[in-house]
Amino acid sequence: SRCASRVLTSLRDQPANVNAQDQHFSWQVKLRSLGALRCSGVLIDRMNYQPRNWNVDLSSNQRPASTTTNTTGESVLVDSFFLYGAYRQTDTRHNFALVRLHPNNVVQHHKPACVISSSDDVRNLNCLSVGWGSGGAGEPPVPTVRRWSVVDSQLCAQRYNRTVETDSLCAQLPDDSGGSGLCVGDTGAPLMCQFPDGWKVTGVVSETLGCDDVIRQPVIFVSVQYYLSFLQKLMALPDAYFAPSAIPPASGDGSEREVTTSRARDVIG
Repeated sequence: SRCASRVLTSLRDQPANVNAQDQHFSWQVKLRSLGALRCSGVLIDRMNYQPRNWNVDLSSNQRPASTTTNTTGESVLVDSFFLYGAYRQTDTRHNFALVRLHPNNVVQHHKPACVISSSDDVRNLNCLSVGWGSGGAGEPPVPTVRRWSVVDSQLCAQRYNRTVETDSLCAQLPDDSGGSGLCVGDTGAPLMCQFPDGWKVTGVVSETLGCDDVIRQPVIFVSVQYYLSFLQKLMALPDAYFAPSAIPPASGDGSEREVTTSRARDVIG
């Protein structure tokens, strides 16, 4: 398989918080800028690019060293990242982006995660979130892994006193969960859910209320299924499209945007 469909053999008999050191999450990444952790992420494909100045740490659970040639992880520069066009900083909806990376070493050491399909049923799933959030100073040495169950969206609607739109999923930690809830730095972490044909990226952490929040309250995740068309359009573009001279003028419809360190414009009409 070109993607990593196996995460755990089964969630049955697994503890509420799975020990990251006992698993190999080859698709887990963290996004850093100016030496600081900004958010978590997940590797879903490999693309060519011309490097710029953000970098992503691709880790094998242990925190990578400062160099790119180490056995525990690699640092890869970012070409650009693509925000979903409807996202606004004043709103929590559509908090979803695709990051374009350099393929060096990624192919050899890191297998991307499988992504949910449009036909997959997301009801009553057992899932894991894998993120680099921390309640203390500095970064944790290993990602935090939590068990979740996808539940009816009405539970989140009642919890947050707002409508849960079709671009979102509602999930809840089990009653026997220990430790903390989602923390700063977990934003962007994947919600990996177990389907009959394997594990797939089904959601993304969008909102964190702090580690000290009541951890068994339901949480709203971004639904990856809602954004499949956005992902597929961008990932189908040829490498030549991403050369600076090949980027077309803004289309003006706000459907998708490319955001780099120096410019933002629409890239797909």
